[in-house]
Formats: sequence, structure tokens, C-alpha cells
Amino acid sequence: MKNLLILGILFFCTLSVSLAQVTPGGGGPPPGGGGPVPLGGLEILIGGGALIGVRYLTKKKK
Repeated sequence: MKNLLILGILFFCTLSVSLAQVTPGGGGPPPGGGGPVPLGGLEILIGGGALIGVRYLTKKKK
């Protein structure tokens, strides 16, 4: 059960990040130039912190 919970949270986090990279409506580049920005170090650190927090809460719940 615990593995399924962690897998579900990881899936939804990945899905939300991947959908955030898509421009809505498919209309040209945003004003100010440039295309979509790839994932950087800050996003990876935030995701890692979220995973550690979920792990902490699941252990505390036991």
C-alpha cells in the first residue's frame, strides 16, 4: 500500500511538471522570446524535498 501511494504521488508530480512545459493553445512563442525552458536544478531540488517530506510523513504515520 505504501509503495502504491509513493508511486501515485510521483506519477502526479511528473505529470504536472510535464504539462507545465506545454504552451496552452499551441500559439507561437511567448512574448519576450525563447521556447519552453527545460527542467533546472531548482525544480529537481524542490521535487526531492517533496519526496523526502512524503517519506517523513509516511514513517511518522506508522
